[in-house]
Amino acid sequence: MATATPLFASQAKRERRTSKPINFVSICPVCGQERVQHAYTRRALARLIEKAQIIDAYCRTCDVVWGVSAPERDGYWLKCD
Repeated sequence: MATATPLFASQAKRERRTSKPINFVSICPVCGQERVQHAYTRRALARLIEKAQIIDAYCRTCDVVWGVSAPERDGYWLKCD
């Protein structure tokens, strides 16, 4: 029977932090309003930023999806630290 290897306290804390959803704001290109985004974990957002991939945002009011701009994306890096 295999047993799970316990994580050290710092590893467990880091794991919780990176897998926790992170909120960020993006401006809807249709209505011009700031919309809070809830779709990404820290780990996923950091990976998208590191690989310079598109980060999608969504406006429920306008029912539109857009890729956030490069300056917005660069600002999100601070949230991933």
